[in-house]
Amino acid sequence: MSIPASASNLLSVSDLSVEFRMPAGAFRALERVSFRVPRGRTVALVGESGSGKTVIAQTIMGLLPANGEITSGQLLFDHDKSAQTPPRDIARLARSDRGLRALQGRHMGMVFQEPMSALSPLHTIGDQVSESARFHLRLSGAAARALTIDTLRLVGFPDPDRAWQAYPFELSGGLRQRAVIAMAIICRPALLIADEPTTALDVTIQAQILALLQRLQDELDMAVLLITHDLGVVAHLADEIVVLHQGQVMEAGDRRAIFSAPAHPYLRALLDAVPRLVPSPSSSLSGAGDDPAGVAARADLKKIDPDAILSVQGVDKGFQSRAASRARAGGAAPIAAVADVSFDLYRGECVGLVGESGCGKTTTARLIMRALMPDAGEIRFRGTDIATFQGRALSDYRTRVQYIFQDPFSSLNPRMTIGDLLCEPLQIHGRGNRASRRARARMLMQRVGLDPDHLARYPHAFSGGQRQRIGIARALALDPELLICDEPVSALDVSVQARILALLKDLQAELSLTYLFVSHDLAVVRQIADRVIVMHRGRVVETGGCDELFRNPIHPYTRALLAAVPDPDPDTPFDFAAAMASAAGGTDGWPVPFRETGTLPARMKPVSPTHFVRVFDAHAA
Repeated sequence: MSIPASASNLLSVSDLSVEFRMPAGAFRALERVSFRVPRGRTVALVGESGSGKTVIAQTIMGLLPANGEITSGQLLFDHDKSAQTPPRDIARLARSDRGLRALQGRHMGMVFQEPMSALSPLHTIGDQVSESARFHLRLSGAAARALTIDTLRLVGFPDPDRAWQAYPFELSGGLRQRAVIAMAIICRPALLIADEPTTALDVTIQAQILALLQRLQDELDMAVLLITHDLGVVAHLADEIVVLHQGQVMEAGDRRAIFSAPAHPYLRALLDAVPRLVPSPSSSLSGAGDDPAGVAARADLKKIDPDAILSVQGVDKGFQSRAASRARAGGAAPIAAVADVSFDLYRGECVGLVGESGCGKTTTARLIMRALMPDAGEIRFRGTDIATFQGRALSDYRTRVQYIFQDPFSSLNPRMTIGDLLCEPLQIHGRGNRASRRARARMLMQRVGLDPDHLARYPHAFSGGQRQRIGIARALALDPELLICDEPVSALDVSVQARILALLKDLQAELSLTYLFVSHDLAVVRQIADRVIVMHRGRVVETGGCDELFRNPIHPYTRALLAAVPDPDPDTPFDFAAAMASAAGGTDGWPVPFRETGTLPARMKPVSPTHFVRVFDAHAA
């Protein structure tokens, strides 16, 4: 289908086909794809991993790999509203063309899916964000710094001046993603290609970023090509939707028509797989607390094994900033990443750990893995303080406690094949022989929905979602007792996400596994968790059974988190600006007794026998 050029269209994609030259022959990634991006509007590309969404973005930006080739079609880009410059056909521009370079970064910006691969570890955030402003806008150092600081503030950095001199490794995953977004919008482009722009962000910061994009569209007439698996975001942000499957357009149309009357079976399956705070009867997953058989099974396990498998008691962890470290004597006090955190995990249950980026979730998980040592408090596994583990005992502990990392690109060695990556933990711990390890690797690939025949491939040959599934398979290799899941499905599209969550629930039932499920996606936590722990600025502010906490949230921070989750229904009102204001309000807007006054101590007040909330009152004395 050909999309005719129009003054109202910023980008017109017509009959686009892309092939990749592979050792086994040509692979057709896109097949006659056509759609348009009107000026000042948002068009969403949705579909499973490998459907061709990112290939479209790479093609528009002129970033196809060397073995990729446009075999047919047009990409007409018309950024000049005055019509003095004719539209440019990006498909006809060579990679080395100066005209393409003039478009990249200045008139087209791109937010990449994985911030660790988009940011240089050797340069500060300020240098990297300001680079486009210096090159395209010809700004001086001082002017570029001022614009960068302002942009960092717009994307939600709490301290932009500090972020200017920070390196990527010093930031949380959410802050790194915000830095990438700042790089893309600093020149205020006509077209912003956002490849999973909020995947790594918690819901409140997601609301801030989406509100920012909406405001920029109004002010600058900027169009957005949104690539996402979050249909909740699509339902409230997109004007038009294009549904892709295996490189072809399955369905396209107006947002309301797509959600109210999906025609293609593939689209209907995607909508059914979307996690919701209130699970629908047709959902692929029901909430963990809604499963009577699962509740009964976990109750039986508690009778057999009533003691906590893991107990975290009064744990503190602080980090010294680089500036304070250089000052040494007389430097600032350590920044408290975790403060007086206490909770228990029991065999066979899943506990969700939720909160904004920087609240201490990942630090808590790393403390449990003994990748970090606490400054105070203790963590006991099966009654033994893990700080005492040395040598063989520590090695055995790490076979029983495994970790699924948030960023699969940085956790998988790019020089090892997938087969070697899956066999490596078995080899390190002396499990089996070469043949049995390879058989185990094939089985793990099947369990996470990947082709076992792809064991000889390298991580770069897989999409972001596929790499995350490989990370999950690697964590399962040693048959762990406790699995720490740090954003395990944040990079997956909804249908694969549903299958992975179903797999984790099946494994929990079959093997009596225990999960600590770290996530910013409250709808996902609602689907899988038995209990929920809510953290804010390193402290636990509310904890309780999943069903009870979601039905009756008490703490204002918990309420703000739930209010910031967009429902995948365009007819359900959602005010991004209001969610942003609620998220940015801080603790000063909290009512008594939740706000710290400096005179009253804190305590975890019982709401019910299993539901507790942090308050400041005289009873804590």
